[in-house]
Amino acid sequence: MGLVLVAGAVTAAKGRWGWVLLGLLTGGFLWLLTAFLAPSADSFWARRVRGAAST
Repeated sequence: MGLVLVAGAVTAAKGRWGWVLLGLLTGGFLWLLTAFLAPSADSFWARRVRGAAST
């Protein structure tokens, strides 16, 4: 259960809100797959990675 919640948090941080909603409907198991998708360009995850890479 904890792994599913972590995957949901990663999916949300990557700005994949449609997948977050679908995951809520399916009990979160889609998040285990969607956590591996590339982040949206303007997501929290992408900003953090780009910020670290540019220093």
